[in-house]
Amino acid sequence: MKTYGNGQQPETEANLGEAERALSAALASLPEIAAQSGERSPDFWRSQRLAIAAQMAGAAPCEPRWVPWSVAVAAVILAAVLLSRPVAPPQSQALTSRDPDHELLVGIEQSLRRSVPLALEPATLLTQELHSATVKPAP
Repeated sequence: MKTYGNGQQPETEANLGEAERALSAALASLPEIAAQSGERSPDFWRSQRLAIAAQMAGAAPCEPRWVPWSVAVAAVILAAVLLSRPVAPPQSQALTSRDPDHELLVGIEQSLRRSVPLALEPATLLTQELHSATVKPAP
């Protein structure tokens, strides 16, 4: 027979048959082993109940379930309000920029409404003062 470097022999059919029998015997006894390990004395279960009750008494109270729901509802309402507002269309460039021809026409119209041209207004004040100084009111 051929041996490996570690001194073991290759598995033969006889070795495989023994392994299968051992495995089937272990699997057959598994339910009994599980039942035996699951059986505990009443004292064990009592100590478990007491330990759980002590942990529950010392634990912090649970957060009410309405808190996460109220946060979620508030977020949905906020999103609905933000999405339902009408979006103002961007103003076009023609509306925001002024037309130079229109500005010129408005300036001409304002100067036509004046009795004295804008450049001569300081001279008008001077003329009025001179006139009032020369003309004395009658006693």
